[in-house]
Amino acid sequence: MVVSFVKNTLRKSPIAYFLARKIVPEGKDAKTQRQELFNALINDCALADLRGVEIGPFDRPSLPKSDFPRVEYADVFTTDQLREKAKKNPRRKRADVCEVDHVMLDKSFSDLFSPNELDFILCSHVLEHVPDFVGYLRDVENVIRQGGRMVIAYPDRRYTFDLLRAPSSFEALVDRFNRKVTRPDPAVVYDYLIHHRRVYTGRIWSGVEPMHDGPSFTEEHALKRMKEAETTYVDAHCNIFSDTEFTDMITLLNKKGLISLTVKKMIKTRRPLNEFFVVLGK
Repeated sequence: MVVSFVKNTLRKSPIAYFLARKIVPEGKDAKTQRQELFNALINDCALADLRGVEIGPFDRPSLPKSDFPRVEYADVFTTDQLREKAKKNPRRKRADVCEVDHVMLDKSFSDLFSPNELDFILCSHVLEHVPDFVGYLRDVENVIRQGGRMVIAYPDRRYTFDLLRAPSSFEALVDRFNRKVTRPDPAVVYDYLIHHRRVYTGRIWSGVEPMHDGPSFTEEHALKRMKEAETTYVDAHCNIFSDTEFTDMITLLNKKGLISLTVKKMIKTRRPLNEFFVVLGK
């Protein structure tokens, strides 16, 4: 299956998107806590000597090749294109841009790798953008070996700009899979934009109002982008879950015979973060 992504989808998301500006958690800062948790998960999977792919590392790889010599990097952009983007973005370091081994624009894992060729695939803040969630997971399981792993960092809808949106349903995911969608549905784009709010994660954890700002976009803008989504790729969060909603969905998809992947390990969303970490296995 060919999986198409908007060109901005596979960018590594900044750690902890919208932390509260006035409520500061005790102890280590969110960035440090996040990195320690994710590193612990990666170490637990013993990936250092295995062959795998990290999706969209840009200039901040989770798996640097100095420590993971058999990792390969995949992106929708070439290395030169990423360097140009980094040059225009003060938050990026052009010199640190990773060399892209596989350009995935309009290509799937199965287009690039043979069945059972890889030991693992790592994706941080990618799956929520995928138009066809089930198709993407089936593509992953095709190229990882028996016993292989998919390591995931995923935003928890309760602590991000998706907090007003309903979780994605089994029926919706199956419908998109059956239709083999390659871009977000117009209705998904509208829902994403009309409910988008800037949130204050620290306030949410503390139960302090206000926890979010007003609408980020006007209805006119949401309707315009919805119309555009009928004929072009408009990026959106397509798959919305909390930590337990995500693992419950994986279990249900497996039970229904749609995927063979199962949940092997999970680190639930914890204060003061806004994301959870999961390992799926074949």
